[in-house]
Amino acid sequence: FKSSGSSEPQPCKRNESTVDQDKAVLAQRQLEQRWIKIMQDNDEARNEEELAELALKGIPDSLRPRVWSWLLGADAKKRNSPNSYKKALEGTPDDKTKYVIDSDIVRTFPGDRRFHKGQQLYQRLRDVLYAFAVYDTEVRYTQGMNSVAAMLVMHIESNEDVFWMLERICYCPLINLSRLYGPGLTLVAEITYVFDRLLKQHRREIYRHHLSIARTLRLPSGFVGFIIPKFFFPIFTFLPLNVAQRIWDVMMVEGIVFLYKMGLFMLTRIHNIPGGGSINTDPLQKLME
Repeated sequence: FKSSGSSEPQPCKRNESTVDQDKAVLAQRQLEQRWIKIMQDNDEARNEEELAELALKGIPDSLRPRVWSWLLGADAKKRNSPNSYKKALEGTPDDKTKYVIDSDIVRTFPGDRRFHKGQQLYQRLRDVLYAFAVYDTEVRYTQGMNSVAAMLVMHIESNEDVFWMLERICYCPLINLSRLYGPGLTLVAEITYVFDRLLKQHRREIYRHHLSIARTLRLPSGFVGFIIPKFFFPIFTFLPLNVAQRIWDVMMVEGIVFLYKMGLFMLTRIHNIPGGGSINTDPLQKLME
C-alpha cells in the first residue's frame, strides 16, 4: 500500500530568535563563570591580560557590584576601617557643602524618578555624599561626584559599600580621581594637556576643527578645556546606562587611561554626526541624539 501525498515527519524547527536567546544566555553564564574563577584564582597575583579581555566582554549584571569592589579593593578597605562609615554618618558637613550637595542631587539623572526628592535613591545618595564629605576633609565634595555616587547607588545595595567604592575611585592608584575632585583640581590641567596632545596626534582633523571653534567662541581654556569637565567629572554617566556600565567595567581594569580612549572615540562620533561639529551644537546633546 502506497500512501499518496504522505511525507516523513519533519523535525520541529526552533524559532531563530529563541536559538539566539539561548546562545546569549549560555554565553552570559560562561562569562559569569570566568569572572568567578578569576576572582578566586587571582586574589594574590592577577592575570592582567585576562582581566582586560574579560572587561571588554563586559561584567554580567549579577556580578557587577562584586567585581567592581574586588577590582578596586573596596572590601579590603572596608574590613580595615570597620567603623569609619558609621562615624562619618554621625557627623554633618558644613552648611556650604550641604547646600552644594542638595542642589546637585536634584539635578542627578533628572529623567530618573528614583532620584527625585523623597524617593529612596535620593535619600541614599544624599546620605553617602554627606558621609563622604565628613570623612574626607580634603576632597569633601565637588560637582560631578553626585553622578559618580549615583551610578554606584544604582548598582550596589549597601550604602556603606557605595561609600567605600567612592573612596576607592578617588584614591586607588589606578583611577585616583581625588586629584580631579580635590583642592585645586590638579588633575584637570594634566587631563587637558594629555587629551589635547592625543587629539592633535590621533585626530588631527577634529583637532583643527575644534581649535577653530574655540577661537570663534573665545573659549578661555580652549575646546578641550571646555569638554573635559563634561566628559571626565561625571565619568561618562550622562550616556545611556548600558553604555556607561560597559565604560565603567573597563575603567575598573584599565584605569583612567581608558577614559582618554573613550573621550577620543566620542569626539570622533560627534564629529561624524551631521551637524555635530557646528559651533551652535552642544556636543553631548548631539551625541545623545
